[in-house]
Amino acid sequence: MDRYTPQDAARVAPRWRFRHISEDVLPALKARGLFDDDVDTLLVANPRRLFE
Repeated sequence: MDRYTPQDAARVAPRWRFRHISEDVLPALKARGLFDDDVDTLLVANPRRLFE
């Protein structure tokens, strides 16, 4: 996040870090009923289709 000063980054995205998706987003989605197959679709299958 070198686009922002550290103060602006903390204000705009206070919980941002490289592991945000795996440590925050995915567990929250799974707690709401997301299945492992859905995670595979989001993170593996869909991006793969862009490069095929």
